[in-house]
Amino acid sequence: MAWKEQVLPEIRACVVERIVDEFRKIEAFPVATLHRTAVVLEKTMFQWACSFEDYIEQIRASVEAIQLDSLDLYEPEESETLWSDFRAMVQIQLK
Repeated sequence: MAWKEQVLPEIRACVVERIVDEFRKIEAFPVATLHRTAVVLEKTMFQWACSFEDYIEQIRASVEAIQLDSLDLYEPEESETLWSDFRAMVQIQLK
């Protein structure tokens, strides 16, 4: 599956666009500072994308290791906790 080539660039583009929108709200933001910020963001986004890629691969390997008929063993509360943990990880990476 070409998810690496399709999904990761889309995620990066969405996150970068959101960050740019937030910076646009700041009046008289120095261009030089914005450029330095963009460089830092690019490095951070690359690291985040690599971490995300690793995380997805771990999930994929775990799912493949589980029999499909045993997936209903997960309670909805456990599933929500996993998603909450994932959301928290993403929020930390984007700070």
